[in-house]
Formats: sequence, structure tokens, C-alpha cells
Amino acid sequence: QVSRESRLQQLKHGASSWELLADSSVPNTYIEQFMNESWTEYLRRIERMTETDVRLGRRRYALHVGEQPPRVTCHVVQMVDELAVTERRSFVA
Repeated sequence: QVSRESRLQQLKHGASSWELLADSSVPNTYIEQFMNESWTEYLRRIERMTETDVRLGRRRYALHVGEQPPRVTCHVVQMVDELAVTERRSFVA
């Protein structure tokens, strides 16, 4: 349920793709990854966050059981023919 809502939230705010991946090298670790068309679009997505989005983020983070907070990384990547921004969040469940 939370993963489906997270996907819809990211796509609604302009993400061009969204994935939930299981990290096969670290048991019970999941990676939420989404991509924005540009750094500007990524920043706009953050600016458009609503209270509903914040509550969903809290529900998502509540699933994390690790001792440290989930690790969030942002990457500006060069695709073969375009530039994009990807964000990854690693959760331990």
C-alpha cells in the first residue's frame, strides 16, 4: 500500500520513473528510486510537496527498522542522450 502510494506521489510530482528494488546483496534492504527530467524539476517536486505528501513520507520512514536513518542519495546522471536526476532511498525492513 505505501509503495503504491509512493509511486503515485512521485509520478504526480513529475518523476519520469519510479522503482522499488530489493537489494540482493543486503537482506531485507529495499531501494526506492525515482528519476526527474532535470535538477530544476527535482527542486520543483520538493517545492510542490503537500501535507499529504509529508504524511506519506512519515509512513514510509516508519517501515525502516535500521539503527541509522534511511540513507538518501541524489545523483545527477548523464543518460546516453539526456541529463536526468535520480534519488535513491535505502530502507531496512
